[in-house]
Amino acid sequence: MASAWSSPPPSLPSLLLLLLQLSFSYAGQFRVIGPGHPIRALVGDEAELPCRMHPGKNATGMEVGWYRPPFSRVVHLYRNGRDQDAEQAPEYRGRTELLKDNMGEGKVTLRIRKVRFSDEGGFTCFFRDHSYQEEAAMELKVEDLAGPRLPLPAAQTERQEVALDLQSDSPEGPRGLGTENLPSGGGSTVKPGPPPSPAARGERGPVQCQRRH
Repeated sequence: MASAWSSPPPSLPSLLLLLLQLSFSYAGQFRVIGPGHPIRALVGDEAELPCRMHPGKNATGMEVGWYRPPFSRVVHLYRNGRDQDAEQAPEYRGRTELLKDNMGEGKVTLRIRKVRFSDEGGFTCFFRDHSYQEEAAMELKVEDLAGPRLPLPAAQTERQEVALDLQSDSPEGPRGLGTENLPSGGGSTVKPGPPPSPAARGERGPVQCQRRH
């Protein structure tokens, strides 16, 4: 009698391994994409860090978050359908918001309020589906609207030079100096002092004669 099995049936361990591979393959069919350029924000303003999965899938049941390397400080964490504010690093509590309008499509955005200079640097966004996790890195650049400032000594020197130039160009001449003795062509000749005494000039004064008896 011919056997009903053309090949030996798969063993139980083989079936379990196949199921695990299929489950892992299904869970891992996405990657995380961040912005392809640095995000720029002004100090004191708001910054928005976008992050999405590809291909898009519903992320409302996943764990989604942002952290900062190298010490994995939690910037924002979403888990079990709600924001986990207690997990945040102290410097970000009350300053972040996860925008979930497109979370059903696998798209989320982290909004940071009252941006500080200390916020500048790298951030990492991640999506975790059961035991599978993918992430993407991004960078935030913080700028000051006032721009760079000159050092105080250089600024004082520049103001003094400008003041001197303005005084020299004035038709009244440099402030604090007389103008009646200036040459007709203009200039910065200082008013001369009182003339020297005759003795200083080497001149002799009047001679007085006395008559002797």
